[in-house]
Amino acid sequence: MVLKTLVASVCVLFVLSVPSKAAVRTCKAAINSGPHVAKSVAEGQTRAIAAWTEAAGVSGPRFTAWRVAITKSLTCTPFTEHQVVCVAIATPCAIEQVAPRNLAPGAPSTPLPRVIPVQPPGAKPLNI
Repeated sequence: MVLKTLVASVCVLFVLSVPSKAAVRTCKAAINSGPHVAKSVAEGQTRAIAAWTEAAGVSGPRFTAWRVAITKSLTCTPFTEHQVVCVAIATPCAIEQVAPRNLAPGAPSTPLPRVIPVQPPGAKPLNI
């Protein structure tokens, strides 16, 4: 029992000492592609997303991925008998790897607390 507690304590200390990084989604203001007339829905959607991508690029190349954007809306409505009008609206975002503030390079590290295993009544004391 004491050995299990000691092993568990060492495992906790190891997990707490391994630095980790978190992915963070950074977003800008929503962008509207404007209306795009096409002969088919597929062509209209392609044109609208291409225009949205170009407009999102103003915020930087990291923000041009439609698949990473949030609050997406891609609508097409009939325009004439053989044409549709499509509009893409979405909030451009980028996924960035950001280390927690206390693990940033050059930041002073905080010593981990010493974990003392709990011993059952009547057990011999451990020398750690």
